[in-house]
Amino acid sequence: MSKDLVPVPSITVADGKITDNLAVVETKVTEITQRYTGMVVTDVKEARSTLASLRKLSKAINDERIRAERVYLEPFEAIKERVEKLKELIEKPISEINTQIKDAEKLAQEKRVAEIQELITRQVAAMEFGDVLIGWFAGVSWREDPRWTQGRYWTPKGNPTAKLTQEIEDTVKLAKDGVGTIMSVAGEFTDQVLDQFKISGDLGSALGALENMKAAKAEADALKARRAEQAKPPAPAPKPEPPQAPVVDARPEVELPSVLPPLEPVETPLPAFMMDAADPPAPAFMGVPNGDRTYIISVVCSESDFQKVRTAFALAKVGFEIVEVR
Repeated sequence: MSKDLVPVPSITVADGKITDNLAVVETKVTEITQRYTGMVVTDVKEARSTLASLRKLSKAINDERIRAERVYLEPFEAIKERVEKLKELIEKPISEINTQIKDAEKLAQEKRVAEIQELITRQVAAMEFGDVLIGWFAGVSWREDPRWTQGRYWTPKGNPTAKLTQEIEDTVKLAKDGVGTIMSVAGEFTDQVLDQFKISGDLGSALGALENMKAAKAEADALKARRAEQAKPPAPAPKPEPPQAPVVDARPEVELPSVLPPLEPVETPLPAFMMDAADPPAPAFMGVPNGDRTYIISVVCSESDFQKVRTAFALAKVGFEIVEVR
């Protein structure tokens, strides 16, 4: 690698002119870098020697640049020092004037802010805000627009322009109408929607949030109802009804024939064929005890049917007694 070393760069400065041998150095360095770029190391000792030579060459080039820069800039350093002193001298009045301008602008800004506040107060009074609405409006983030203090909203004499007055009026009206609308439709969500409107100043966005709240509540209520229904214990099974006695159809009532008895008690002897029969038992209602149960049967019939009834009783061997004749 020693045979490949190039001349050390030389840079000189004389009468404000720079001379150098960089053209020769550039050519030689280009040849060396092309030769060793992509080099495959086969001999480590020789590779280390090559690496050291390349590093030495790089350092020599950089050192020459630093030396030449120092020589070239040395006369300029004295000039730079003198220029810095001139800058310090002129900065003093610049700073003083700038400070006064800023103070004047700050004072004008404060005056404009106060005037804006007065315009808002007057507009609020004209809109007849109640105490509650006044308190709410005092805390809204969009009550004042920072742009209102800019020069385009003020005349050269420092008075508010018609544009500023109109924008303040629109803002106050938006607050009143927006609060009125929200309070009329928001119901249980009034506080949340008013907070939304207080932050954004966008009534449409606030009403959109209201619809989302209503939808969310409806969904929550439906879910709650479903869970409550699911949590209910199952209905008890109906108890079996006790067995019922069979229902016997009521027998139709038999209407007995209406028979008027004769006017006077009539004692008619039984027919002859009845007389040969054994004597019928004495009726119980006649005071003859025979151990049988006694039934009292009232028969009402006509005189023409009386013989038939008496014959029927005799055939059945049932004693009877005529009690009354009508």
